[in-house]
Amino acid sequence: MTARSLLVLLALPACLLKPSPPSETGNSDAGSTGGDGHASDGGSGSGSGSGSGSSTVMKMVPRVIANAYYSEDFGHSSGMSGSGYAIPTTGILAGDLVLLIANVDNGIDDDFELPGSNFTKLFDYKYGADGQTYFAAYGIANVEPTVYKGAYTQTGGSQNAAMTLIAIAGADTSNPIDYSKDHLGSDAVQSPNAEVTGETDATTTNNCVAVVAAGADWENQNGTVIEELSTELMLLAQLTDEGNLKTQMEWTSQTVGWFPQPTAGLLGSNSVSLVTGAAEMGQPWGIVIAVAPAP
Repeated sequence: MTARSLLVLLALPACLLKPSPPSETGNSDAGSTGGDGHASDGGSGSGSGSGSGSSTVMKMVPRVIANAYYSEDFGHSSGMSGSGYAIPTTGILAGDLVLLIANVDNGIDDDFELPGSNFTKLFDYKYGADGQTYFAAYGIANVEPTVYKGAYTQTGGSQNAAMTLIAIAGADTSNPIDYSKDHLGSDAVQSPNAEVTGETDATTTNNCVAVVAAGADWENQNGTVIEELSTELMLLAQLTDEGNLKTQMEWTSQTVGWFPQPTAGLLGSNSVSLVTGAAEMGQPWGIVIAVAPAP
């Protein structure tokens, strides 16, 4: 297949949007980027808290542990294949809330295998013209294996995949997920806009952290894609099925971001625009996972 060019551009209309600094714990095969978990990384997010609440928000900063990718024509990170995934866990600490988020193309039948018995599935939804699947699961870390492994599907193979592993310290270990919701575009359109939070999405707990992700089921190749984040969102990871921050992708990409939610209530409308420079058609998806702090 002919690879399609991917130009990554962040819209910077306000100081609320900034890429997180490079991860110190990422795996070189996966090309990891993301926040290092220091309290100062959360300072430019939306909203503001006070007293102990503000301190909680500052401490709950998502950090990227690793990214992984697979392309049947252009290679893969270590352990990734057409039938299963492998993503390193170096940097995860006991008690961390761990999120695994993936965008996988072709042959998936809603049976994405969890990386461990301590994980709970949030989304595993197959859609689109050729069977694109977006997936997310969470778990509380204890003594984790050096690599999370599992099958994409029990009945077929995948041509392309992109996935990100995130850890958050300071989450509620008993009830870590305050709110989660997926948003699926109804049709494939040119330059799709992936909604990640909508007008009715809301948290019930103060000092949550909202992690969002977006992608699309692309129906054709050979175009340029410019990913633009709403100004509230801070970037965690952008990667393609050919590798993190590559300028080329075959069929699949994924963008992950976050923002703090100091006060319980509406999350507001946020999106990732996939602005295409050619007649690229894609059906978009977006998800939000709001993580609650330890009481």
